[in-house]
Amino acid sequence: PFYNRYAPMVHEAGKLYLCHVDGFVRGIEHLIARCDLDVIEALTPRPMGDISISEALEAWPDKAVWCNFPESVLLEDDSAVRAATVDLLEQGQARGRFVLGIVENYPEERMEGGLGAITEAVAAFPSD
Repeated sequence: PFYNRYAPMVHEAGKLYLCHVDGFVRGIEHLIARCDLDVIEALTPRPMGDISISEALEAWPDKAVWCNFPESVLLEDDSAVRAATVDLLEQGQARGRFVLGIVENYPEERMEGGLGAITEAVAAFPSD
């Protein structure tokens, strides 16, 4: 009810309404669907969260999903990071309404390799 109470004010001002929603969301997935939010921000998918990007976009067809790249994946080798990035992009592209972002504080020793792998995968990903 809180989010829905303020949605008209935000929308009348010409703004998008977003909320930081990360962690385990399966138990409140139906409540998020009923919120008058435009963007679900920082959704962390599997393996750290309990919902995939595809599942989120299907559950919330009127919302965009701003994905937080899972920290546990960034700690893997660069090829695993690239593969996970492509998977997230494919899930997001299939339904649109998707932003890939990072809202974590990653270990410094993974910044160059991990973020470089994400950048390479995004740059090589075919866009329509």
